Amino acid sequence: MATARSLTALKKNLHVIKETFGTEKVAVFAAEESKEPKANVAMPGKPAIVIK
Repeated sequence: MATARSLTALKKNLHVIKETFGTEKVAVFAAEESKEPKANVAMPGKPAIVIK
């Protein structure tokens, strides 16, 4: 449940993330859907953020 809320909150605030980093290329994924190694350390309330 907390994971779904975190994912919803991040998606709802994509515009803030895009403005902060000055890019339109921002994607939000559930850890289970990601192939990034850092996704393994994501926890509810503590997202794993990868910047490339």
